Amino acid sequence: GNYSLDPMQAFSPIPVSLLDIDDESCVERIMLLGYLNLKPIKDLSLRLQVGVDRNQGKRDTYMPTTVLFGAREGGYATKNVSNKTDYNLNFIINWKKQFGHSLIDIMAGYDYEKFTWDGFDAMNSKFPYDSAKWNNLVAGSREKPGVGSFGGNSNMSSYITRLNYMFMDRYLLTANFRADGSSNFAQNNK
Repeated sequence: GNYSLDPMQAFSPIPVSLLDIDDESCVERIMLLGYLNLKPIKDLSLRLQVGVDRNQGKRDTYMPTTVLFGAREGGYATKNVSNKTDYNLNFIINWKKQFGHSLIDIMAGYDYEKFTWDGFDAMNSKFPYDSAKWNNLVAGSREKPGVGSFGGNSNMSSYITRLNYMFMDRYLLTANFRADGSSNFAQNNK
C-alpha cells in the first residue's frame, strides 16, 4: 500500500519510504602508465612517460509514487552518462658530471596534459506505472521532460629546468626555472 503522512509534517517523507528509491551507478575506469628510461651516453639519462586515465560512468534513479517526492511528481526518473579521459606526456633529460671537486647536475623537462569530458542526462515524470523505472522515459507525460548535455576539453603544458652546482660536497648552488601554460586562461594569457 502507501505510507501514511504525518499531518503535522506533510512536507517530510517517512524515512522507511526512502528505501523504495532505486539508484544504480556504475563506473568503469582504466588507467595505463608506461615509461622508458634510456642512458645513451655516460652522464646523460632520458626518461619518457606516457599515461592515459579513461573513466566512464552512468547513473539511473527512480523515485516511485510510494516516496513523497515521487508521489507529487507521479514517479520521477533520471538517466545520466558521463565520459572523462586524461592524457599525460612527460619527458625529462638529466646530465650529471663530476669535475674534480665540482659536481654539475642539469635537468630539463617538458610535461603535457590533456583533459576531455562529455555526457548527457535526461529526466521525466508522471508515469502511468512504477515498474519501468528509468527504462522507458518516453512513457512519462511531464509537460517539459528534461534533457541536457555537456562536454569540453582543456590542456596544460609546463617547461622545467634546474641547475645544481656542488663544490666539495659542502656548498650547493641551485637555480630553477618553470613556465606553465593552460587553455583555461584568457586568450592573451595562456
